[in-house]
Amino acid sequence: MMYSLSSRPKSFHIKAGMLTLMSAGLLYGCGGGGGGNAAAPTSTPNSAAQPQIGNAYSSSLVRLSWTPPLDRQDGSALIANEVDYYVVKYGFSLDTYFQTRVIGNSLITSITLGGLPHGTNRFAVSACDTDNRCSLFSEIVGVVL
Repeated sequence: MMYSLSSRPKSFHIKAGMLTLMSAGLLYGCGGGGGGNAAAPTSTPNSAAQPQIGNAYSSSLVRLSWTPPLDRQDGSALIANEVDYYVVKYGFSLDTYFQTRVIGNSLITSITLGGLPHGTNRFAVSACDTDNRCSLFSEIVGVVL
């Protein structure tokens, strides 16, 4: 069974990318994933994710995947080799209790996270360029395990 937030009446402002969660839990999405920094540099990569969910693996294992951004936040083109790495942030609350994983190879656009606690887990992804300028985090997606 496939669940998709794209069928919900929620509009996402992220231009490029898609974030996919695979888990045995229930998915929900919430807006405002980018934070409030309106003065972000115009040469920063655009966010790398728009939430969706796929099929289950197990109750404490989540597979997260995303599509690399195609443009920068100012709308200019982002050349594929300019994306250097991704930062995945996850936990019960992305503001106070979270963990971070850095995906150091820009060709890797997925990660499987195991040993997650039961309850609501939230996830967001940021794309970083070769000058270490990172995008705002993607829309937050969550799954209840």
